[in-house]
Amino acid sequence: MTAFAILHEVTAIVPLVGVYYVLSYFEPKVPFPEDVLKEGNRYVNKLREYLGWPRLDPGSPVLLHLATSYAIVKAAGPLRIAASLALTPWAARWAVVPVVRVFEKVWPKLRSSSKASK
Repeated sequence: MTAFAILHEVTAIVPLVGVYYVLSYFEPKVPFPEDVLKEGNRYVNKLREYLGWPRLDPGSPVLLHLATSYAIVKAAGPLRIAASLALTPWAARWAVVPVVRVFEKVWPKLRSSSKASK
């Protein structure tokens, strides 16, 4: 179950970043009302000012690219789940089990040293 959860999150985060950078690089025209984009940027700029971050230009496509990336990753959910299920045995064998074995070896030593210091 741990391997599946890790894979499921990795198959969400990596494509989200990848899709965002592809959109930012190629600057495709996403059909979206310009006035709504400007209003959204105005609203987010208030939050960015509060956090001390630099403001976005009124026509900046950053938020549009973020929202589009999120929508694409969510739409690919069934593919992500299928890939996670297919790769779970491999991930468990090569990533999760070795880490668990290291903790099993180290944990008794950590527990015994903490009891000795008391």
